[in-house]
Amino acid sequence: MKKTLIIAPALFVIMALAACGADDSVPVPEVTQDTNVCNYEAMQTSSDNDPVDTDTEETYTEDNLPEEYDPEDIYIEEAITEDEQPDVVAEETPPENLPAEELTLQIDVATDELLRRLGGIHQVDLGAPEYGEGVTLVIWANKPLSNFGVVALSPDFLEDRDEWGFELVEKFGYTERLLPSEAFVVENYMGLGTLPHRGVSFTDEHGDMRVFFFIENQAYPEGDGGRWIIREIDSDQLI
Repeated sequence: MKKTLIIAPALFVIMALAACGADDSVPVPEVTQDTNVCNYEAMQTSSDNDPVDTDTEETYTEDNLPEEYDPEDIYIEEAITEDEQPDVVAEETPPENLPAEELTLQIDVATDELLRRLGGIHQVDLGAPEYGEGVTLVIWANKPLSNFGVVALSPDFLEDRDEWGFELVEKFGYTERLLPSEAFVVENYMGLGTLPHRGVSFTDEHGDMRVFFFIENQAYPEGDGGRWIIREIDSDQLI
C-alpha cells in the first residue's frame, strides 16, 4: 500500500500531459520506481541501529575510556586505594558501671618540694612553748573536703567490744574547704606514746562526717607503710 501511494504522483503527471494534447515528440520523463521511493525496510534497519538517548550519564574509569573523548564531557571515576580510605573516628563511649574512686588521705613530713607540688596551703600550729619544737606534717586528699580541721582525740578502751574507742575533745585549725591540689600543714606535732591523740575530721562529698587519726609508725622502716600513718576511725568507735 505504501509503494502504491508513492508511485501515484508520477502516473498522474503522465496522464495530465496526455490530456493536454502534448506533442508525442515531447519526451516523457522516465519515471522509475526508485524515484522518491522510501525504502521502509532500510529505514527500519537504520532506526533499529540508531543509539537511543536515555539521558543516562556514562561513568568511566581510566581503564575503559573511549578512543576519542572530550575531557570536559567525561567524568572519570577515580578508584580509592586502601591507603586512601578516609579515616573513621570511632565515637567514644563513656565507661559504664566503673567503681567510684575511693577517698584517700595521705600524710608526710613537710618539705619544700612537697609544698610546691601541692600549691595552696592551710595550716595550724599545735605547738606550745613549754613542749619545744615538734614535727611539721602535711596532709592532703584526692577529693575535695569540707569543714576540715585537726581534732584532739581522747582514747578509751571499749571492754564490751575489746577495742579502742576515741572521743573528739576539741577541733582547731578549721578550714571551710580543702581541695585536692591543696595542703593542710600541721606544725609542731608531738607524739604521746603509742596511741593516737590527734586526728582530722571533715565532711566528705556525700555529706557524711568522717574522722581519721594520724600517728608515727613505730615499726618504720622495717614494717609496712611509711613513717607516718593516717587511718579512718569507724563511726562505731567514736564515743
